[in-house]
This record gives sequence, C-alpha cells and structure tokens, in this order.
Amino acid sequence: MTCTASRSGILALVVGALLQTACYNASERRVVGGVPAKVISKTEVVVKRIEESTKSLPWFDLLEKRKLGSVDRAIEGELRRRAEDRYHVVA
Repeated sequence: MTCTASRSGILALVVGALLQTACYNASERRVVGGVPAKVISKTEVVVKRIEESTKSLPWFDLLEKRKLGSVDRAIEGELRRRAEDRYHVVA
C-alpha cells in the first residue's frame, strides 16, 4: 500500500497489516511498518535492492528486450521455460 499525503505531497510505502490513521505521519521517502508504525527503510534502498535482485534472474535478458508492461509473443515461451526451470515447475 502506498499513500500520498494530501497536505504535503509526501510519498511513503506502508507495509504489512499496519494500521496508520494518517499517511502524512510517515516520513518522506521512507518505508514504514509495524504497529505502531516505525521507519524501517528508505524507499531508495528498497528500490535498489529490488533492481539488483531482478538483474540476477535467469530471464532478465529477455525482460530487457520487452517494452515496459508489454508482452512479446516471440519470447514469452522462453521466458516461461526459464521461470519454470528456476522454480522447478512440472507441467
């Protein structure tokens, strides 16, 4: 869940089953979680970690060939095969 405070334009990422009564209590560009809510990371750190883990996927080269959010039927079969190999899916 993400929320943008209408008063200040602050963007925060709220994680877990967290009850937070007002988004504007979250610090700018921070990840908050827990009850009561506490800052647990910076959004930049989380984004960098996700980008690095995505680059290590065996099908990352195929993802780079596609336009963001698009489906390329020419590579979808290979993409699926690599994902199934990675996660040991039996068809």
